[in-house]
Amino acid sequence: MASVWRSTWNYFKNDWLTRHSKVTTTYDGIWLQTQSHGRITLGLTDEAKADIGEITFIEYPTKGTQLKAGDPLIDIEGGKAVETFKAPVNGTIVEYNDDLRTNPAQIAQNKFAKNWIVKLKAD
Repeated sequence: MASVWRSTWNYFKNDWLTRHSKVTTTYDGIWLQTQSHGRITLGLTDEAKADIGEITFIEYPTKGTQLKAGDPLIDIEGGKAVETFKAPVNGTIVEYNDDLRTNPAQIAQNKFAKNWIVKLKAD
């Protein structure tokens, strides 16, 4: 029984830390948040969001795609511009934010839990 409580506690603790941890660095309009086990969460900086305007469409690469730093990561279409953002680090895409496909405007929210774009497994 104690292991169930410990697992539950660890889940909520890690979730809280992920939601409240600071961005470690930014690169050409992309913020990076390093997590455990070589995982990296990527999202758009506020400056990039302002340059694009209201975001209407996001195109992702498929899961499992291996990227090298500088490879095209995502295409974002907005009211002011269409922009291609490049991968800031080497990695393999393990997850992308499906909620942004149906509601791309939610990326304007300032909550990291909602406005991340992709998660990579660092190489």
